[in-house]
Amino acid sequence: MDDIDRATLLADADPAHLPPRVAYADGMLLGLEATRAEQAHHRRRLAIHQHWLHGAGTVAGMAVEVRAMGADPGPDRTRATALVVHPGVAIDGLGREILLVERHCLRLDQWLVAQTREDLDAGYDPLTRRLHLRITARYRDCPQGAQPVLANLVNQGTDAVDVARIGAAVELELSADTAKGVHDPFVANSWRARLQAVPPERLSAAEEARIGAAGANAAALRRRLERAHAFTTGELAAEAARPEAVAE
Repeated sequence: MDDIDRATLLADADPAHLPPRVAYADGMLLGLEATRAEQAHHRRRLAIHQHWLHGAGTVAGMAVEVRAMGADPGPDRTRATALVVHPGVAIDGLGREILLVERHCLRLDQWLVAQTREDLDAGYDPLTRRLHLRITARYRDCPQGAQPVLANLVNQGTDAVDVARIGAAVELELSADTAKGVHDPFVANSWRARLQAVPPERLSAAEEARIGAAGANAAALRRRLERAHAFTTGELAAEAARPEAVAE
């Protein structure tokens, strides 16, 4: 993980932090910090919207395919097998958009050989004798287009360069699935599921009385009142800071 991506990840992992919007005025002196703050403000507003309203999950595509690469086993008696993630659109665990525009491939047989027994045991179901694996994806910054800049170190005048563009890339990770394939990432991370973490006793007696008197609108009123208490639970704060995501 490079320093630029680490800085973005740490900033985006704080759901309570929204950088202030830059106020422009004639004659005001604005520097590099103002430009970065303007970009960060709009990025974070979109991520907060997508995280709390939609949740993490696959929007379209991101199909995963297991593909045999050869008819005969290799020298280690394992068959060459590829795990292919197809193009698609998703939202990662921090509400950031993921756009996968090309297929990505992993040699599954080589990955399995590189894992320890302890790594794989977490996803093994002894009843079905199946190994469940999980592919997660997250947005990551991709520095591009180095450009010359003013040197700020001694003897750096001939090779002082810095990143000129930040591209949107995707980081895919394969791991043993401790849930053993029974979870639905999109449903599990939607705001509706998050509200299930709100303890029923958090609603006051007066609020419960309002719900009881709401008749046919009782269910909708309960959801509205639960949303009002959502940010007061430690469980939701921990969920909002979880950086992993998405695709199956």
